[in-house]
Amino acid sequence: MKKYHLSIIVATILIIANCSTAPPTRTNKESSIIAINIFLQAHTSLLTLDSFQPEKIYFIKIEDGNELKANKVIASNYCTKSWNPGPARYTVYLMGAEPGKYAAVAASGVGHGSKNTMMVLFPEKVINSSIVMLQPKSIAYMGHFYLTTGKLINGMEGADELQKYYHTLIFRSFGRAIAPQERETYNSEEFRKEFIKSKASEFKNTEWQEVFNQNK
Repeated sequence: MKKYHLSIIVATILIIANCSTAPPTRTNKESSIIAINIFLQAHTSLLTLDSFQPEKIYFIKIEDGNELKANKVIASNYCTKSWNPGPARYTVYLMGAEPGKYAAVAASGVGHGSKNTMMVLFPEKVINSSIVMLQPKSIAYMGHFYLTTGKLINGMEGADELQKYYHTLIFRSFGRAIAPQERETYNSEEFRKEFIKSKASEFKNTEWQEVFNQNK
């Protein structure tokens, strides 16, 4: 039986970490990659609009049909930062993922200006839009997700059922929880192909280059 190595983070032991300087080791030749871009500007005060810097994305593996209320989440293990504006500036990955059906449910990170730690709970519409079926030795790109708080200062007010569920499941020591709404989503096949093409050079001369080459 094939073994896959990735960090399954149960709700009680979530830890924030900065973007890694190198991708994790590819321990299994059948392992795959999930990638996502998130962009959110949130008001941290009446006068301050702060850009969210995602450091971790929390995924679920959908084991039971289309059930989106999982009892554990899987934390991303690599992220990159570029100087491009918008959601493409921060790309977050789950590398070494076992094949299966996945969705993204939340993110943790800091505000660009305030550096305050935040947990961002994705709305149900985004969770559904992020669902991918991951095949062996493949790249599943969930898409570019633009999120908005819609109000001057937003916490969990107006949260939907899934945002409340994952707030209870994984929110612990984070300084602030936010339940934003979807503004725009870009995850067409054209976007997927462009993403793989644009990111392949970042993994040149790594163990993951083969995966990008095979999925162009």
